[in-house]
Amino acid sequence: MIKNIIKSILRILFKDYQFIRIYYLDLPESGAHISEPELNETSIRRLDSQDQFFASNDQRIRDHSAFFDDQTFAYGMYTNDELIGVCVFWKAGHPNLPGRFSQINENEAVMVDLLISEKYRGKGYALAITLFSEYDLAISGYKKLWTWIWHSNAPSIRVFEKAGWVYSHQLIELQPYGIKSHLRFKLPAWER
Repeated sequence: MIKNIIKSILRILFKDYQFIRIYYLDLPESGAHISEPELNETSIRRLDSQDQFFASNDQRIRDHSAFFDDQTFAYGMYTNDELIGVCVFWKAGHPNLPGRFSQINENEAVMVDLLISEKYRGKGYALAITLFSEYDLAISGYKKLWTWIWHSNAPSIRVFEKAGWVYSHQLIELQPYGIKSHLRFKLPAWER
């Protein structure tokens, strides 16, 4: 009840607000210390077109095709030739990269999407596609990866912590009405 009251007040005061956890992962040279995840009935591969998203049976995955363009690394998880999960990274300089990541280096990327079809959740697939993407980006010469998670998204927090990502800090972003940019407050990492 109190949580809903706070959310209502924030919606009245601000056009947008974010309470997020920022995570990063330093990648080893050439993926030397990252093992490619072992998969049984599934496979993971790099995606190279929006058409691959559109071929999914899952409407949410089709909707997430908007994350794909020529400045992305995208990965798909397949089972029985059905696309059941996606993971997308944007490169430095991507025009839609959130302002909180505007200063990343050329050898860094930001995970902007991680989605597993609802009926396949709870099987470790989010972790597997995350590990696979880490491995692929490391051997592609990337040095550091970033992402953000809504502060209370416990399943995503578990995935990134299992994958070895570091909880860097808490970020509060507030966008007052009539102002184009967000006010940002960086706070130390804290647990729920």
